[in-house]
This record gives sequence, C-alpha cells and structure tokens, in this order.
Amino acid sequence: DAESLADYIGQPLTICLGVGRDAAGTQSHFDNVSLSVAQTRCPFALRASSGDDGVTLAWENGTEIPISVRILRDTVEIASAAPVDPATYLDTGAPPGLIEYKLIFTMPGDACGSLAAIVDTCIRDLAATRTEAGVVLTWTNKLTYDGIEIRRDGEVLEASLGGAIETYTDATPAVDGIVTYSVVPVHGTCNAAAVEVDMTLVRNAGFEDPRLADGDWITGGTHWNTGSYDAADRTVWIPGWDDAGVWNPDAADGFSGSAAFAGQNTGWVISWAQYDGGLSQVLFARFEADTEYVLSAQVGNAFYNGSDATAPYRLELWAGDVLLASETGAAPAADTWELKSLTYASGPDPVGLGLPLEIRLVAAAYVDGSGIDGYEVDFDDVRLAITGVPEERFRFKRGDANADGKRDIADAIKVLGYLFGGGTTQLGCLDAGDANDDGKVDIADAIKILGYLFASAGPLPDPFDECGEDPTDTDPLDCQLYEPCGTGV
Repeated sequence: DAESLADYIGQPLTICLGVGRDAAGTQSHFDNVSLSVAQTRCPFALRASSGDDGVTLAWENGTEIPISVRILRDTVEIASAAPVDPATYLDTGAPPGLIEYKLIFTMPGDACGSLAAIVDTCIRDLAATRTEAGVVLTWTNKLTYDGIEIRRDGEVLEASLGGAIETYTDATPAVDGIVTYSVVPVHGTCNAAAVEVDMTLVRNAGFEDPRLADGDWITGGTHWNTGSYDAADRTVWIPGWDDAGVWNPDAADGFSGSAAFAGQNTGWVISWAQYDGGLSQVLFARFEADTEYVLSAQVGNAFYNGSDATAPYRLELWAGDVLLASETGAAPAADTWELKSLTYASGPDPVGLGLPLEIRLVAAAYVDGSGIDGYEVDFDDVRLAITGVPEERFRFKRGDANADGKRDIADAIKVLGYLFGGGTTQLGCLDAGDANDDGKVDIADAIKILGYLFASAGPLPDPFDECGEDPTDTDPLDCQLYEPCGTGV
C-alpha cells in the first residue's frame, strides 16, 4: 500500500528470513533469494501536513513526470496548473477544520488516477492546570489562525487571542464545581477543543482521600497541611506539625466509636498546653473586593479520654498573611458534632486584595482543671461559600430636593439654587432633584415641582409616596446623601 508506506520513502530496505523446523525435525532453508523492484509511472504517496505557514502537500513522482497538477480543497479548485517539480505544494489559505485535498495530474502520456489526502488543522492537545496564578490552558496549534476564542462554561473570556499563541491563563477562574474550558479558531469549521477542570473550592473537604481502614490514622492529608502557631508569637504560623491529620474512628482501638460526620474519615487535631495547631489549606481562589465569604465546618469530639472537658476550636479565614475572620468556641461533648461557621464581607478596597485564600482548622492550647492536656478536636465537611455583595442601591423620594422629608416650594428653590447659585448650593441626592426623571437636573425639574404643588399636575415619577430606588437607574445621576430614607447616613 503506497500511501500507508509513504513515511518510509527513502529508508533502506531490509529482507528478513525466518528459519525453523517442521514436525519431523527437518530444518528449513532458503536459496536463490531475490527482490524485484519496479517504479510506478504515475505520481503516488500523497501526504498532507499542517504548520505555521499553512498545509504542505507532498507526493512522489513516478517514472513519468507530470506536466502540471490541478489541486482541489474540499472540492473547490485552489490551483489549476500548479508545478510538479519539486513534488510539493503549500496551501497558505488553508482554513481551520478537517480538509480533504484531491490532486489531478496532467500527464504527457496516458492519464493517471488522482491522489487524495485528509488533514486536520484544528487545535489539539488542550490541557488545563490549576496554579496559584489561575487556570493555565495549553494546546497545540495546527496552523497560524486568524484568532482563537477562549470560553469558560460557554462564557467568552477572550474573543480573538493571537492566532499563534498556544497558552492562556484564566486569572479569575470560577470556583466550586466542574468548569469546562473550550478553545477554537475564530474562523473555519473546527469543533472546539474542550477540557474539564475540577475547581472545587475546598478540596478533600470531607477528608475521605485517602479512605483509611477502621482505626487507621495519618499525619496531614491530601490537600491538607499541618502547622502550629509559634508559642512565643501566636500570629506566626509554622508549617509542619505531628499532631494533626486524618483518621477513621474505630471503637476497637479504645475510642468512642463515633462515626465521622460524613463518610468514614475525619480530620483530627490534638490540643496541647502550649500550642495552637491544626490543619490548613491554601485555596486557588483569591480574596476579592465586595464579596461575602461564609466558612463552615462540622466540629466534633470523636476521641474520648475519660474527661468531660473539651478543648477549644477555632475556624480561621486568611488572605495571604492577613487574618480576615475567626470563630472560636468549645468543641462539643464526646460523640457529637456541631455546625460552626463564620462570615466575612469585604469592602471595595480591602487589605489583602488579590492574595490567595487560606482555611485553618485549629485546636487551641488547653489544659483542663486537673492539669491534663492532649484533647482532640475533630473537623469534617469543610465548606467555603463565596458570593458577591449586592451593589448598594440608594433610596430617596422624588422631588424632595432639599431632603427634609417633604415636598414644598423650598424644593423648587433648592433646584434653582443648584442651577444658578454659582456652585454655592449642592444637592446631596441628584436623583431626588430630578423631579421629571429625565436623567438630568435642570429648570424643567423646578417647574415640575411647582406644577405638582400649585397646578394639580399629579404625582411625580416613582419613588414618590415611599422611599425607594430609582426604577430608571440608567442615567449618570446618583444619590450620595438622603437622610429621610437612610441613604449615606
């Protein structure tokens, strides 16, 4: 098969002869070995390969050199009489997609059959890697494209990335779930190359990886690191600690036999007299402005050491080296679990903005009334919910330009003072002064207020009777201060 052997053209030939014995033990032998080689008259072995410059077509001419070649791409002629020596043609206009080429040769003598080849010029080998910088996508281009489109769960992240680029970093990836990225040339007929990324916010949240046998325990755990606070400086976290990890409670080992809250495993931390220590996980998510964070975990006391005392626990949420929030209390009684949580809402320009988030599950230093330490605190089902803080919407009453809670002639005078007072009169709530709700404050608003007061012109646009938001909040006006409705107070 000439086409299937095309990649071997130019390589030396090797003849292999096998020697064996038949059932009677007679050894076979060879004699007068020969190889007959005859070249074909017609062109053969068409190959198509893509690269930065386009698609290269290459073939082998036979003993009779063609006069010219007609080249069709997906049945459309792209060359009517291309040269045939050398036996190659570069299609610089090849589009992205699965392309079929057909070569029809004009021969000096008898006609020869056409040659065909198919080449895929779409993006290949798409891969995604989670890093601290975000999700890094890499792929292989089969052409230099007009542009490349990047999508995340169908949402366009980049409409036309450079056509020769083979990497892209999503610096603000979606979190907490399976995310699908797709990469496709902006033109052509390629199906998008797609890859799924597990963007679960808290990994191994239930400590089930690895699944331990009953009674087994390990220090640390998959995606969880151990650490403790410096005894001399309780703000310094020192990575690495022997008294925290993952275990599978088992009564046969002398423990209480209480099950993990979910699954079979649970995180464990031992509280000693001098140290606050525990488990930590740095997340791929970064600290953002105007965002609410809710960290929750089941806190338990699966280990029973003969005392009713319980060590204190602490949930901590960090952004880099900035402690955002913590929640502390006493672990519940043995064999019980309780849901504990903390909430933190960031402002528009918080300290630690852009730093990676970190969760710490801590057992605080503790000694009971008998001088005994070494109590265990257990954690399970750790979750972090992240939601955007709704943008503040300002409330006011239309036409109350001086913000005294009523509408009278003083409001019309306030608007006129703002317009013609040379900057000496200001409106704390421009939306309230925009009495006709046309998106600007001008003399028509003073006339609108007077018409309402003295000409029975009817109510002003909402919000009118009650405090409310601007239902047509598409104009440039704002409302910084309107005390009767609590805005800006």
